[in-house]
Amino acid sequence: MPVIYASNDVINRQVVIDYIEDKKQKNPNYKVIDIGGSANPWCDKFVDTYVDIMNSSDRRVIQGDINEMSLWNKLTGEGWDFCICTHTLEDIRDPKFVIENIKKIAKSGFVSVPNKHTEISNIESSEYLGFCHHRWIFQITSSKMIRAISKFHIINKLVPFRKSSFFGRFSKNDTKIEWRNEKLAGRGFELAFIWEDEFHFEYVNNDFAGVSCNELAMLFIDELGEGL
Repeated sequence: MPVIYASNDVINRQVVIDYIEDKKQKNPNYKVIDIGGSANPWCDKFVDTYVDIMNSSDRRVIQGDINEMSLWNKLTGEGWDFCICTHTLEDIRDPKFVIENIKKIAKSGFVSVPNKHTEISNIESSEYLGFCHHRWIFQITSSKMIRAISKFHIINKLVPFRKSSFFGRFSKNDTKIEWRNEKLAGRGFELAFIWEDEFHFEYVNNDFAGVSCNELAMLFIDELGEGL
């Protein structure tokens, strides 16, 4: 199975470190690259190269914009065995572009983002949901499909603590994201997975927001409810 580990619970880096350490013991030439992680080098013991927009004086960094194909062209053909990408995809304009290129350059990897419960909770402010600079909410379905939906402002009308008559055809209970779990929301939680060989990603509803407020609301109410 391509996704061999998945969690939307408390951040657990040890499972990744143990995985890489086992691979390194079996193959001393096992190569690890980290996309966007030079500012938080939690796996520095094993990472051979970082890729980041900012350079670093104390570790090897290939500097560039991960949204540009010219950077990925520099990374191909180097035989990366494992690619780390933590808390980066939620920030960028096109996570699918980056994911597809990660899969081209590496044989396996670890990906983590804030989980959907955190992004639909008051993490930074009582006035808005999730982290203000994040653009996407991610999920992993029961079939291990990785999916993402843009963080439209409409989510502020759907959570239980908000009162709204905005959606005329819904009853009060129907306009709530009932799957949200406060016990899984917080800065210490994330959606994370280890993949081998391949994994599948898509935008919810092919990144189409629908033709009405009601259709867009249902993407959050129904489509994000499945899985992690």
